Amino acid sequence: MVDGEARRYAATLGRRYFEGTVTLEALFAHFGSSADPLIRALLVAAAHQPSRGFAGISEERWEREFWQPVSALLVELEKGADGEAPASRVYPRSTFLGVVGWSILSLFAIASAAEHAMRLWNLRDPATQFSVWRAVFESVGLAFMTLASWLAVRGTLYRFQLFRTRRNPYQECGRDAG
Repeated sequence: MVDGEARRYAATLGRRYFEGTVTLEALFAHFGSSADPLIRALLVAAAHQPSRGFAGISEERWEREFWQPVSALLVELEKGADGEAPASRVYPRSTFLGVVGWSILSLFAIASAAEHAMRLWNLRDPATQFSVWRAVFESVGLAFMTLASWLAVRGTLYRFQLFRTRRNPYQECGRDAG
């Protein structure tokens, strides 16, 4: 039997989590053992929330692809026992081609950073004429490509994590509220 009060409390804590006043650990401490499909959907969505801003997705994309479905999920939780679990997951999807594409981008960025590092290292050779401008260019290139490598690897790992959860994670609980 579904506990309507637990669902409403989960909705309250879920909103507080997305506002930043409750931690993910606290959310899982309260509801981690719940078999309720709506509460499980909230926990899975919270665990797979994409980062926003410079190292993540744009605010507009986060709003469209993540927050709108999660808001609908929170509304269903607020209905209590009358709420229905979503038919599909509420967090972003990733495909095999997305993982492969990000992996290739990561390799390119890492190789480019390594190339800038080697060029910078080779400027130490006394047989070549040292150029301050060349050293500055290679240093800036190395810094930029190192940052790009870090972001690309993070993106690859995130997409791989999403790809591994491609099935509906709360399907086995059923879709019914009761």
